[in-house]
Amino acid sequence: LLAATAGLGDVLAAEVVSAYWLGGELLDAVDPVALRATVKRGFRGQPGVAERLADTPDALTAGAGASHGFHVFVVYPWVGLLGPGSDVPRSVLDSCRVRWGTVESVGDETARVVSRPLTWDGTSLGLGAERAETCRWTRGRHAFVRELKPGHQVALHWDWICDRLDDPSVAELTDRTQRQLISTNAWLAQRSHPT
Repeated sequence: LLAATAGLGDVLAAEVVSAYWLGGELLDAVDPVALRATVKRGFRGQPGVAERLADTPDALTAGAGASHGFHVFVVYPWVGLLGPGSDVPRSVLDSCRVRWGTVESVGDETARVVSRPLTWDGTSLGLGAERAETCRWTRGRHAFVRELKPGHQVALHWDWICDRLDDPSVAELTDRTQRQLISTNAWLAQRSHPT
C-alpha cells in the first residue's frame, strides 16, 4: 500500500521502508479508506482487528497510519489484552514497537541504551521516564549498525539496535508514537466506557 501510494513498484524501496518503520510524509498520503480495507482483508482472522478498526476510525488518520506502530497497536491483538494481573501485553507492545534511544556504552555484542519505556497505568498507555536497557547490536559478523558509539541515537526493535537515527528521524518517530498512543488510548477509553 505504501509503495503503491508513492507510485513505486518496489515494496522495499528505501522511502517505503523508512516510512513503515520510522514515519514520514508518505504515511499521510495513504488513503484511510484503502488502509482500512487492506487491513481488514489481510488480517481478517486476527482477533479484535475488525472491532478496533470499527471503534476508532480516527486511528487511521490521527495515529501512526500505515506504519509498524499502527500494526503493533491496532492490528496485533496485544492492546485488547491489556488489563490487570499481567504485564505481558504491555511488555510485548513495548518490545515490538520501534522506539528510539541514545547509546550509553558499547560492548562486544551488546550496548546500553537509554530509552523511554511504554507504560500502562490500568487505563491508558504512555511513555515512562528514561531508563537504560541492554540491546544487541551485533552477533558475530552480523550487525544492522556498524561502528556504534556512545552518544549515537538509535532505533530499537525487540532487543536489537536496528539503525542509527538523526535528529529529524527521532522527532518523526516520537511524533508518530505520540499520535498512535493518543488514538490507542481513545480506543481503550471507549472500550472501558462504551456509549
